[in-house]
Amino acid sequence: MTYTDNQAYDKYFNNGYNYIDAKVLADYWGESIGEAKLTLGYKMLNFGPQDGRYHVSQARSRATQGDFWDWPVSYEDGGYSYNDTEILGNYWGGGPSNAKMKLARNLINGNDSWNRAALNAAR
Repeated sequence: MTYTDNQAYDKYFNNGYNYIDAKVLADYWGESIGEAKLTLGYKMLNFGPQDGRYHVSQARSRATQGDFWDWPVSYEDGGYSYNDTEILGNYWGGGPSNAKMKLARNLINGNDSWNRAALNAAR
């Protein structure tokens, strides 16, 4: 069956994937963010949502390898400010640098709700 780009985009977003997931996939596949959304959408249209979960899991695992400043996602991609990293650095320990890394890792792994909860608790 042949699908359209609009169907692929809809499949991507209707399965709960977002901009952060697209950044991680784009880095993993060497594509643009828009291309990564389409690629995953088409994969899910052709092979089912489980194929999406597989590829996102692989990309997330790879995204957090190496030095965190080289990761495809930073704390800023989640809408966090440097002030937030100072607050969370005190709350989590390790200062702003540790908070930046932890925020980015949680974003990459689809756990931004953990970041939001910690920031609310820290305030």
